[in-house]
Amino acid sequence: MKAYYYLIFASLFIVTTLLSGQAHAQKIKELFEKQIPKVERMSKEAFEEATILHDDIPFNDKSLAYEVRLPKTWESVNKSAAANYMLTDRLLGQVAHFYGPPRIDAGRSEFTIMAENLNYELTAEQWFLQYVLSNGFTLEGIEIVDSRKIEALHIYLKDGDTFVTRTVAQINGRRIILAQYTVPALYWQKEKVISNEIMKSFEMLSPQVELIENFKTHQFLDLIEFDYPESWKISVPPIKDTDRMLALLENIRPETKVLDGQVYVEALSSYVVQDIEQEMQAVRRKLNKQGLLVGGLMETRDDIYFHENIEFGFAEVYEARDTENDLLQYELWIAAMATEEYFFFLYLVTPHRDTDYFIWARNTGAFKSMAKFIHPLEKETVVMDEDTPVQLE
Repeated sequence: MKAYYYLIFASLFIVTTLLSGQAHAQKIKELFEKQIPKVERMSKEAFEEATILHDDIPFNDKSLAYEVRLPKTWESVNKSAAANYMLTDRLLGQVAHFYGPPRIDAGRSEFTIMAENLNYELTAEQWFLQYVLSNGFTLEGIEIVDSRKIEALHIYLKDGDTFVTRTVAQINGRRIILAQYTVPALYWQKEKVISNEIMKSFEMLSPQVELIENFKTHQFLDLIEFDYPESWKISVPPIKDTDRMLALLENIRPETKVLDGQVYVEALSSYVVQDIEQEMQAVRRKLNKQGLLVGGLMETRDDIYFHENIEFGFAEVYEARDTENDLLQYELWIAAMATEEYFFFLYLVTPHRDTDYFIWARNTGAFKSMAKFIHPLEKETVVMDEDTPVQLE
């Protein structure tokens, strides 16, 4: 593959991570087109009569505080078993575990709450799909509540037995919380109604919204600023005039120095922009000449939000591929924004979601954050000498 991208892309994309066999057999978007099968609802009175409320603050950590209603016959696992528990960003750690009565012909039904520290920006949907793919589960349905919460139903095999799991995955602060009701498939029909009610009764008692990654701020002189993840490398060519200011951000894997994604930021004076579409087409032509063939429109994104000082903005995603190797598939994300004095363009090139979902999720999460933060500065804003960390609440 050529070293291409006149403005944005000075290095190669080397895709080294492949998804599981399930991802090759089933496109990512197709996985998320499944709806959770509908089940009848219990009356509030009947559900509360059959269950008891459990609430707790595991490890005295308010960010893990929860409540859920479970059947009266269920028991909790001894909490002392988790006394030395520590959350990591690699493994799901168990913070609560309840189980139903024993059975002769199948295992017990269980309710568990697990948590994992997150280390980069992504949605609950993206995290959960990574979880499903990496474990080889069969997704039966999903409901996107919002960017921070999903509900799902999946099936998996363990020791030759089949289990059905209802899930709520929710981002709370810098953690993902995974609450699950698991039942042997033999008993799914009997328990599907109450499992639905149990998962809807689950609630995090101390919701926290914050940036997952630490961010830094970059300014184009005293005119424009944007925030970017501190794990991304920034390069800024000398500014010759204020009509056209550029920056390049790269997602480089620390351990291997492999380039996983790039975002090009362009701020153009409204005096030099005749037409937004012409500017986007110019970048596409430059990419084509340098070895990245940009194809048709994949989708228009409605989940990318802009700074309050942006007057107009939109985001589109295009198919792309290496001109010398059709197997190397990419996506080109473009966000275009306008104010009275400036137009802002962000261009992301990332491995295609069906090629490497894990890297794609990280790249698009960072891109969304950058699009949200870029904005013109007020006239009295003080210029910073260097990129400085963004202070999180």
